[in-house]
Amino acid sequence: MVYFGCINEKEFNELSSEEQKHHVIKKGVLEELTIDPLAKNSIPTNIEKDEFIKELRISKHLINEFYAYVLKALNPDIENASLDFYFGFDKKIYGLDSKEKKMLALKAFKDIAKDYLSNEIQVFQHEKSSRGIKHVIPQSILSRLFDQQTLFKEELAGTDLINQYIFGNMEAFNASNIYDQELIDSVEKFESNLKILVSLNDQYDFEKDEYFTRTAILKEKFLSKFDILFKSFEAYCFADQKILQIKDLHNVRIEGLYQAMLDAELIEPNALKFKDFVNNEYYFSITKIRSYYRQTNKSHEERVNTYSSEWSKLSFPK
Repeated sequence: MVYFGCINEKEFNELSSEEQKHHVIKKGVLEELTIDPLAKNSIPTNIEKDEFIKELRISKHLINEFYAYVLKALNPDIENASLDFYFGFDKKIYGLDSKEKKMLALKAFKDIAKDYLSNEIQVFQHEKSSRGIKHVIPQSILSRLFDQQTLFKEELAGTDLINQYIFGNMEAFNASNIYDQELIDSVEKFESNLKILVSLNDQYDFEKDEYFTRTAILKEKFLSKFDILFKSFEAYCFADQKILQIKDLHNVRIEGLYQAMLDAELIEPNALKFKDFVNNEYYFSITKIRSYYRQTNKSHEERVNTYSSEWSKLSFPK
């Protein structure tokens, strides 16, 4: 976790407003965005063509990390809601054939999703068939649910709970306290239903899921944070896959993985950034990534060769 407890509350409260502003920008809590006024729908008449507007917004990285932390606190309730649904659903489909099961699953999918799908705003896109005929395609249900989740993220980031996060107040996220926030009930219900919907969709294949699979989540992270470290999305996926498999000997295995990726030119040569990536994303506690002369450390050489061989055999979804 990069942002949890990143600011000392007592010291922060002793700063002036201007000092607080600079401090949160320095810590990455807020980011300053430069906006071209000509890109807006209405252009103020007092702004010249080459002038820009600067706005401060909560970091997207912070919003995503904070939301994930909140979901971790809500996870027991989310899991229980999912189990309750499947307990009843499995009774309904028991003994039915595949077609009948899918029909009931589709009905459940639509019934649960309808509360989050606005009928007032619908987005369409155009696609051409293989025969060159243009079709009007409505926005998928999962895409609209993704938009709703994004809205919840932004709304939750506007509550005092995010201040408790950056101040490192773990007590605020205890089960007995977190539901004091009015929005939490809505978030918990949405994420419980989303878990069921994503699961039903994965099992019965109603839509192509480009939003909630691990590949989709990794792609969003890669494009927003890690494309400056890894030279391709496939390289990032490989690192993620190998790190998740590490159960012990964290340091030496990470060193072997890093060297193998360097040799294959999959990653930028920056051991410090890779160490921070591993620690922050996977909750390791690596203090340093060392390099070795392979002739003097055969175990390290074997680990590097193993990772190199595994990379050459793997393929990844696009």
